Amino acid sequence: MQALNHPLAKVGSVGDLALSWKDGQADIVLEGEALLMEGGLVSAILVSLFSDARAPEDSDLAKSDPRGWWPDDVTDRYGSLLWLLQREKITPEILSKAKAWTATALSWLTEDGIAERVEVEVERQGLDRVAIGVKLYRGNARRWNYLWDALEETLLETGRVALQVTQGV
Repeated sequence: MQALNHPLAKVGSVGDLALSWKDGQADIVLEGEALLMEGGLVSAILVSLFSDARAPEDSDLAKSDPRGWWPDDVTDRYGSLLWLLQREKITPEILSKAKAWTATALSWLTEDGIAERVEVEVERQGLDRVAIGVKLYRGNARRWNYLWDALEETLLETGRVALQVTQGV
């Protein structure tokens, strides 16, 4: 595994393992032999979007390949259903599903008071890609200031904070 340049990560900082998105996959970011940590929300968002949620009970895959996380139940879901779109032809209906499933996967951000609101945009890129854009709006809860401060610090250092994910479907 090679070291990747990650604008949100710092060696020795406290938080989550820094993840980098490349070629349709997330990978842990290394600096030499050290694991990089990030104190913001980027890694949590990547995990939320690209961990497979269990297939709905009424789907064909529920019996053959439900995926998901083993302790998932009807009241506590983890990940997203975006994986169900991998073999679909990109149509306006599929774009609507991608947008809805992204919003659902990130609903914990507003439910937990981390963000005031979350806006999701999706667009088709070429024949086989859907780009997902996520905008978070900071809430007033003080207990989450450290997450937002980490993002703002990165904005000052790099001039940008962006999470743009392009995923082939």
